[in-house]
Amino acid sequence: MAALSCAPWNGAQAYLAAAQSDRTYSVVVGRLQFDEGLLPLTEGGDPNELQPSTSIPGTLSGKILEARHFSRRISTDVTLVVDCVAGWCGKVQSGARYLMFVEQGTAGPVLRVTPCGDFIFPDGSAVRRQVLDCHRGVNCQPE
Repeated sequence: MAALSCAPWNGAQAYLAAAQSDRTYSVVVGRLQFDEGLLPLTEGGDPNELQPSTSIPGTLSGKILEARHFSRRISTDVTLVVDCVAGWCGKVQSGARYLMFVEQGTAGPVLRVTPCGDFIFPDGSAVRRQVLDCHRGVNCQPE
Protein backbone atom coordinates (compact mmCIF):
# COMPACT_ATOMS: atom_id res chain seq x y z
CA MET A 1 0.00 0.00 0.00
CA ALA A 2 1.37 3.42 -0.96
CA ALA A 3 1.17 6.50 1.23
CA LEU A 4 0.90 10.11 0.25
CA SER A 5 3.21 12.43 2.17
CA CYS A 6 2.40 16.14 2.10
CA ALA A 7 5.07 18.56 3.28
CA PRO A 8 3.89 21.29 5.67
CA TRP A 9 2.61 24.24 3.65
CA ASN A 10 1.44 27.65 4.78
CA GLY A 11 -0.03 30.88 3.42
CA ALA A 12 3.38 32.48 2.84
CA GLN A 13 4.54 29.51 0.74
CA ALA A 14 1.33 29.58 -1.30
CA TYR A 15 1.66 33.35 -1.82
CA LEU A 16 5.26 33.05 -3.02
CA ALA A 17 4.45 30.10 -5.29
CA ALA A 18 1.55 32.02 -6.85
CA ALA A 19 3.67 35.16 -7.26
CA GLN A 20 6.43 33.18 -9.01
CA SER A 21 4.03 31.26 -11.25
CA ASP A 22 3.43 32.13 -14.88
CA ARG A 23 -0.30 31.90 -14.06
CA THR A 24 -2.39 34.75 -12.64
CA TYR A 25 -4.02 34.27 -9.24
CA SER A 26 -6.47 36.23 -7.11
CA VAL A 27 -6.51 35.65 -3.36
CA VAL A 28 -10.04 35.37 -2.00
CA VAL A 29 -11.49 34.86 1.47
CA GLY A 30 -14.97 33.50 1.24
CA ARG A 31 -17.47 30.72 0.95
CA LEU A 32 -17.39 28.01 -1.66
CA GLN A 33 -20.63 26.36 -2.85
CA PHE A 34 -20.84 23.24 -5.03
CA ASP A 35 -22.50 19.81 -5.24
CA GLU A 36 -20.46 17.56 -2.94
CA GLY A 37 -21.96 14.54 -4.68
CA LEU A 38 -19.72 15.32 -7.65
CA LEU A 39 -16.51 14.89 -5.61
CA PRO A 40 -14.49 11.79 -6.52
CA LEU A 41 -15.11 8.88 -4.15
CA THR A 42 -11.94 7.47 -2.63
CA GLU A 43 -13.25 5.20 0.12
CA GLY A 44 -13.94 1.62 -0.81
CA GLY A 45 -13.15 2.12 -4.48
CA ASP A 46 -10.29 1.02 -6.68
CA PRO A 47 -7.70 3.86 -6.69
CA ASN A 48 -6.69 2.80 -10.19
CA GLU A 49 -10.16 3.76 -11.44
CA LEU A 50 -9.94 7.36 -10.21
CA GLN A 51 -9.59 10.05 -12.82
CA PRO A 52 -6.49 12.22 -12.28
CA SER A 53 -8.76 15.27 -12.04
CA THR A 54 -12.46 16.05 -11.84
CA SER A 55 -13.99 19.41 -12.80
CA ILE A 56 -16.94 20.57 -10.70
CA PRO A 57 -18.96 23.77 -11.25
CA GLY A 58 -19.41 25.95 -8.20
CA THR A 59 -19.82 29.48 -6.92
CA LEU A 60 -17.53 31.59 -4.82
CA SER A 61 -18.57 34.58 -2.72
CA GLY A 62 -16.40 36.66 -0.46
CA LYS A 63 -13.74 39.35 -0.58
CA ILE A 64 -10.77 39.59 -2.92
CA LEU A 65 -7.33 40.82 -1.86
CA GLU A 66 -6.60 44.22 -3.36
CA ALA A 67 -3.94 46.82 -2.52
CA ARG A 68 -3.79 46.32 1.26
CA HIS A 69 -6.80 44.32 2.44
CA PHE A 70 -9.47 41.81 1.51
CA SER A 71 -11.81 44.58 0.45
CA ARG A 72 -13.79 44.13 -2.78
CA ARG A 73 -16.82 41.87 -2.57
CA ILE A 74 -17.13 39.25 -5.28
CA SER A 75 -19.64 36.60 -6.23
CA THR A 76 -18.69 34.48 -9.22
CA ASP A 77 -18.91 31.09 -10.84
CA VAL A 78 -15.79 28.99 -10.35
CA THR A 79 -14.58 25.64 -11.64
CA LEU A 80 -13.16 23.37 -8.96
CA VAL A 81 -10.53 21.03 -10.37
CA VAL A 82 -10.14 18.23 -7.83
CA ASP A 83 -6.88 16.35 -8.36
CA CYS A 84 -6.29 12.74 -7.29
CA VAL A 85 -2.95 10.97 -6.82
CA ALA A 86 -2.61 7.25 -5.97
CA GLY A 87 -6.07 7.05 -4.41
CA TRP A 88 -5.92 10.35 -2.50
CA CYS A 89 -7.99 13.28 -3.72
CA GLY A 90 -8.26 16.92 -2.72
CA LYS A 91 -11.01 17.61 -0.19
CA VAL A 92 -13.21 20.64 0.35
CA GLN A 93 -16.63 21.17 1.88
CA SER A 94 -19.44 23.08 0.28
CA GLY A 95 -20.48 26.05 2.40
CA ALA A 96 -17.18 26.25 4.29
CA ARG A 97 -15.06 29.41 4.47
CA TYR A 98 -11.62 29.26 2.93
CA LEU A 99 -8.69 31.45 1.95
CA MET A 100 -8.14 30.50 -1.69
CA PHE A 101 -5.69 31.24 -4.46
CA VAL A 102 -7.99 31.28 -7.49
CA GLU A 103 -6.38 30.97 -10.91
CA GLN A 104 -7.69 33.32 -13.56
CA GLY A 105 -8.13 30.79 -16.39
CA THR A 106 -9.06 31.55 -19.98
CA ALA A 107 -12.54 30.07 -19.40
CA GLY A 108 -13.02 31.77 -16.02
CA PRO A 109 -11.87 31.34 -12.42
CA VAL A 110 -10.38 27.95 -11.46
CA LEU A 111 -9.75 26.61 -7.97
CA ARG A 112 -7.38 23.64 -7.97
CA VAL A 113 -7.95 21.32 -5.00
CA THR A 114 -5.01 18.95 -4.57
CA PRO A 115 -4.57 16.12 -2.05
CA CYS A 116 -2.08 18.31 -0.18
CA GLY A 117 -4.27 21.45 -0.31
CA ASP A 118 -1.62 23.68 -1.85
CA PHE A 119 -3.76 26.74 -2.67
CA ILE A 120 -6.75 26.44 -0.36
CA PHE A 121 -6.75 26.88 3.43
CA PRO A 122 -9.47 26.88 6.08
CA ASP A 123 -10.07 30.58 6.77
CA GLY A 124 -8.37 31.77 9.92
CA SER A 125 -6.41 34.68 11.32
CA ALA A 126 -2.99 32.97 11.06
CA VAL A 127 -3.19 32.21 7.34
CA ARG A 128 -4.72 35.63 6.62
CA ARG A 129 -1.87 37.33 8.50
CA GLN A 130 0.74 35.32 6.54
CA VAL A 131 -0.80 36.27 3.20
CA LEU A 132 -1.33 39.92 4.13
CA ASP A 133 2.25 40.23 5.41
CA CYS A 134 3.56 38.81 2.12
CA HIS A 135 1.28 41.08 0.10
CA ARG A 136 2.40 44.16 2.01
CA GLY A 137 6.07 43.19 1.80
CA VAL A 138 6.35 43.12 5.60
CA ASN A 139 7.39 39.59 6.51
CA CYS A 140 6.99 36.76 4.05
CA GLN A 141 8.64 33.83 5.76
CA PRO A 142 7.86 30.30 4.61
CA GLU A 143 8.19 28.05 7.67
